[in-house]
Formats: sequence, structure tokens, C-alpha cells
Amino acid sequence: MRARLDDYLREMTDRLAFLNLEEHLLDAFDDVPSDFVIPILVTDIRAMATSSAGFTTGQIASAALYLLGIDPSFRFAGAYEAFLRKAVDRPAAMASELAMKSYDNRSYKDALIYLRAAALLDKDSKYPLFNLGQVALEFAGATQDRELSEELIAQAEQAFRSVLALDGCEPLASFQIGMLLLEKEAAEETTEEAKKHLKTAMQYGEDEIKDRALAILTELDAGEALVRAEELIDRHEYEAALAILEKSLSGELSLPLKYRILFARGFCRKATGDLDKAIEDYSQALSVYNQDTLLLAELGICYAYMGDLEQSLEFYLAALDLEKDSVELLNNIAIVYLNMKNFEMAKKYINIAKELANGDEVIDATILQIRNEEEKSNG
Repeated sequence: MRARLDDYLREMTDRLAFLNLEEHLLDAFDDVPSDFVIPILVTDIRAMATSSAGFTTGQIASAALYLLGIDPSFRFAGAYEAFLRKAVDRPAAMASELAMKSYDNRSYKDALIYLRAAALLDKDSKYPLFNLGQVALEFAGATQDRELSEELIAQAEQAFRSVLALDGCEPLASFQIGMLLLEKEAAEETTEEAKKHLKTAMQYGEDEIKDRALAILTELDAGEALVRAEELIDRHEYEAALAILEKSLSGELSLPLKYRILFARGFCRKATGDLDKAIEDYSQALSVYNQDTLLLAELGICYAYMGDLEQSLEFYLAALDLEKDSVELLNNIAIVYLNMKNFEMAKKYINIAKELANGDEVIDATILQIRNEEEKSNG
């Protein structure tokens, strides 16, 4: 992947010109071959066209840094690097400064190139590498080119891992590696590695990074607990599932996950006959999200079991508003009306269900039950 990114950046050599300079201008370089050329940014050549001044060391250095960032394996790269270390005070810092100027102008590609040069020239410092990773990530988010975005993310991951090779406790790089791993295809070993890096970020980070790492770890642990609980629910092991779910709501969770845990807990409590607690969990879930037909129907069932037919009907009708053609809801509403001795409304809803599912055995059984109860009521 990095090879394709290198090819992409090599297109930027169009911004450079290569000149054969007079012998006295080559004094800043060590022994070089006769065909040695100097890189100059095309913009500097244009500026020189209206000036009597020659090229400065700074202009040559800027172009050499740019070229090293594009292609560190360029034929004369070694001579350029030697020149930079001799002619410029802290060339890596110069590259980083040029990168930040490019970044401020939202020229992500130029910023990336200069930061690659900075990282090349200062291999023992984590800061150019970390900035390289950050800019690569931001560039990836800004581009519409999916393949380029993937390559930039790979560049970012490599940069952050290089930071951790220098400082294994660096919290910001640990956090970014953790997040990048979580965005990959979910595999157990990948998730565990992500959690390891996030724990490092939480342990050594401060303020926002520490809090964010803690929040994500809490979410991951709760999500894994929910998966285990759902497996137990599928096997009708409701008490065991509840034991897991009871502990999984500690800490701040995202609303979708909180909703799923509350729903699962309510379902387990309904299954074990604890209807009061089931309604409590379902009601909390309802405060998180009130547009789930299944949740509204579950509340309808719980209230019906408890004999509160008015409340049951209210939730069933709310569910029907969301799913108007649900034969099951129509049937349940008819049964609630039947238990309220409201035969006309019971017949109204069961007839709608009959139109939608003619021949359905459950619907036919409810029709028969309504008919029998109405006949009993009429004497």
C-alpha cells in the first residue's frame, strides 16, 4: 500500500526543477558526480526571473526537503541529506515548519511531504512522526478518493507505530492506534490489541485523551458483555444472562448500546416473571428510543399480564402507529379489547387483520374466541 502512496506523491515532482549549478555553488555539497543536479521549487525559479539575486541556501534546502519527502530513495538523496545537515541548522525542524505552513493553507499533500522529510532526518524524535500520522489521518478524511484514503490511513498507522517504537507509553499515539484498529474488520485479536493500546492511553494520558480512552473501553466491555448475554438468552438461560447484564450498565455508554442492554434486561426479567422490573427496564429503554415497535409491544405484553389493560392498549396502539400492517399487533389489540369486553373494537381490529392475512390460524382462532365471548355476554 505504501508503494502506491509513494507513486502518488511522486507526481509532485512536477513542482521541482533540476539545475546544473556553477561550480562555486556546489561547495556546500560533498563530492558529487559530474551529472549532479540541484532541486529548486518552480515557484522560486519564477521569482528569480524578476530578480537579479541568485538562489539562496534556504531555497535549495526547501526543495531538497521536498524531494526527500517525496522520494527518499532518489538518486542524489544522500548528497541532499548531507547538504542539509551541513548547511541548515536543524533541518528536520525546518521541514516541520514548512509542513505546518502548508497545513495552515490546507495543503495536506505538501504538509505530508515535508513531514515525511522531517521524520527521515530526525529518526530519534517521535514528534515529526506523530505529526505525520495526524496529518495523514486528516488528509484521509478530507479526500474523496477511497483508495488514497486507505493508503493515507496505512501511512498514519505506520507513523504512530513508529512513535510507539520510540516511546511505548506515548498516550496520543496509543489512542490513535487503538482507534485505527477498531475501525478495521472486527477480529478478536485486533480488538484485544486495540484495547491494549487504549489502556495505555488511559494510563498515561491526561484530561480529554484519558477520558475518551476510558469511555471507549467501557463501551467495548459493555458490548462484549451484551453479546455473551444474548447468547445465553438464545439458550433460554435468562438468570445467567441477567447476571451479566446487571453489571454492564456501569459507566457512560452510547445511547444505542444502552438501549440494547436495557431491552435485553427487560426481556430476561419478563421471561423470569419479574414484570415490575421488566417494565422498569423497558421504560428506561423507551426514554432512550421510543420508535421501536418491538419495545412498545413488549410493554403492551407486560401490562396485559399485569391486568392493566388500558396501559397495555396504549402501548399496542403506539406500536401499530409505527407498523400499521402488523397482523400480530392487530391480533393482540383485538384480544385486549376482548378482555375489556369491548366487542365492537375487538371485531374492528381482528377484521383488519383478517383482510391482511386471510386464512391465518391465529387470526381465525381469535375471531372464534370473540364470537364465543360475545355470545356468552349476550346470554
